[in-house]
Amino acid sequence: MSANILTDNTAITVAQGGTGRATSTTAYGLIAAGTTATGAHQTLPTGTSGQLLGSGGTSALPSWTTPTYPTTSGTVRKVVMSDGTNNVYSTETYPAPGAQYNMPVSDGTNWISVAPVELSTIAVTLNGSETLTNKTLTAPKINENVALTATSTYLNRC
Repeated sequence: MSANILTDNTAITVAQGGTGRATSTTAYGLIAAGTTATGAHQTLPTGTSGQLLGSGGTSALPSWTTPTYPTTSGTVRKVVMSDGTNNVYSTETYPAPGAQYNMPVSDGTNWISVAPVELSTIAVTLNGSETLTNKTLTAPKINENVALTATSTYLNRC
């Protein structure tokens, strides 16, 4: 094993585990691996306040980008969402929180706050006692295998 003592301030080469640079010319610049003629390591320019570093794609250095958001505060009960290009406020209006356990439901134009529907008001339950009026039952089994037909007028009439 051999070791070198750094005494002459020369750059450590990439093959030796360094960047090949004696100094960086961009204050606060990020160093990225590169494969172009400009060098094995390249300094990215600094971005400005609020910018994000985004991918440049395959074989390209990343670059700074400024995300677009609505420039002013939106209307009450709107949400910020993407339109595929920019971030915009929704056209839908969302409800203020309603009573406890309410949930948002669309009325076709906006979202409204409604109480959840009790299951027994929309379905017959196994242990419930529901009254069915003017309902058609397909192949019902009542107590035992009692058959009801279109011409039946009574159930178990004695």
